[in-house]
Amino acid sequence: MQKMVCTDCEWVGEPPKLIRGSGWIEFVLYLFYILPGIIYSIWRRPNMPVCDACSCRNLVPLSSPVGIRIAKLAEIRTRNLPAAGEPDPNSTFT
Repeated sequence: MQKMVCTDCEWVGEPPKLIRGSGWIEFVLYLFYILPGIIYSIWRRPNMPVCDACSCRNLVPLSSPVGIRIAKLAEIRTRNLPAAGEPDPNSTFT
C-alpha cells in the first residue's frame, strides 16, 4: 500500500483500513439468511483507508500534488517549532 497524507492533521504513513458495519449483524444474517449475509459481507469489506492519528477519511496519496504540498508544509512547521523547554525565538515576549 502507498503512503498517504491526512488533510486534517497532516499525518503521513500507511493507513489502516476501516471495516464498516457490525460483526453481530453479519453473524445473524448468515445464521438466518444466507444471501443477505453474503451481500453484507461484501459491503463490509475493509476498503476505506483512515488516518491512524485522527481516524478521519480525508487522505490523499503522498505522491499527489496536494499530498506533496501538505507534507512540505508539515515539515516546515515542525522545523520552526522550538525544542521542549527552550524559549521561542519568534516570540515578542521575553
